[in-house]
Amino acid sequence: MMLKRFVLASSLLLVAVPAVTFADVRSDVDAANVDFAAAFNRGDAAAVAAQYTEDAQLLPPNEAAIGGRGNIEAYWKAGADAGLSGLVLTAGEVSSEGSLAYEVGEFSIDVPGSDGKKSTAKGKYVVVWKNVGGKWFLHRDIWNDNPAK
Repeated sequence: MMLKRFVLASSLLLVAVPAVTFADVRSDVDAANVDFAAAFNRGDAAAVAAQYTEDAQLLPPNEAAIGGRGNIEAYWKAGADAGLSGLVLTAGEVSSEGSLAYEVGEFSIDVPGSDGKKSTAKGKYVVVWKNVGGKWFLHRDIWNDNPAK
């Protein structure tokens, strides 16, 4: 009798909890990228940082790792204050397994030069996403510029 109840309860649980599909993860990552770029481009570092897990790490090129939302917010605020703008993120590859996903993509961003004129830098990135409470957050974020032509 106890085994029947367990099997019935397990079956109901499996039916009640929808499986997360690749399409769901891809859609969530694409939407998060739009939100991230929009927040960055309006200079809202707090909104950018809110898209990271509490224990996230940025791994910027030629710099030490930056950990935690508060430090990540300060990093992105400094970038906006320096005049970085026009960020565009384009996901290429997205894959997930359980509560983790990864994304490989490309970015472009407008960077002010010493003469005050902006040029566009392009590069690539890898993000490890973590699902916390049913929402995807950036957990590890690394990027670098493409070689100059």
